[in-house]
Amino acid sequence: MSISAPLRGSAVIPYFGNVWTLLAITLERTIATYKYQTYERTGQYYWSVILIAAQLFLAASPVCLIVLSSDWSEMKAIITMTSTKTTTIVSNINKSMGAVELVTLCLLYGLLRYNAKKKTQLQEASLTEKYQVDENLRSIRLLIPMMITHFCCFMPTLIAFPLYYEIDPSPDSRQYPIFLEVFGITILYAVLLPVVLFWRHKSLRDNLRKSMGIFDRVEPEGARADGRTIEQMRHFALLSSIWEREIAKR
Repeated sequence: MSISAPLRGSAVIPYFGNVWTLLAITLERTIATYKYQTYERTGQYYWSVILIAAQLFLAASPVCLIVLSSDWSEMKAIITMTSTKTTTIVSNINKSMGAVELVTLCLLYGLLRYNAKKKTQLQEASLTEKYQVDENLRSIRLLIPMMITHFCCFMPTLIAFPLYYEIDPSPDSRQYPIFLEVFGITILYAVLLPVVLFWRHKSLRDNLRKSMGIFDRVEPEGARADGRTIEQMRHFALLSSIWEREIAKR
């Protein structure tokens, strides 16, 4: 155990920190939503300091608890933080991390609906307030695919260990590597996240399809008789529709 603690602990702290970081970002957007009228103008950087400090503390404290509760004379088959004396603690920590994942995902969807509704109510609001609400929506829409990917990659492991412990309260350390190989799919997060972030941008998808020659018909970008390109015509048509909606509201 004296060898396992420093080696495995250095990897477990970032693992827990990853979960708390997404919650911290979501809480930051919650503060921005609540104080949308003054958030950008006042800065309020102290919230960032508090959230960063909380992440570090909450990520490191479970590892410290496991280390302090472990039997340092225990011989281990593989390098893990789990031991016979800390199985219950690790199981409860995994349950807590799973709850944090679920709360973060639900909170993001709640913020998305709230800001979308708030945007429809800001007819006479200042430009700063409208900008902050738009920024909240943009940030949340970017975070949700990341959170869903994180949820799908981390939750199986966080759920599987408590279930494994409930089935067998005294697990054999020789079976633990098999458990990790079956349910440890967190490594897929590093592969899936770039793919998800790339695929959610339509412009990037269109450029990829163009480079692969998937488009059957490519519109010419040459100038019209009046000197305007098709792209310019689309731009002016979009602006006209926006102005018409604003005039109709008044």
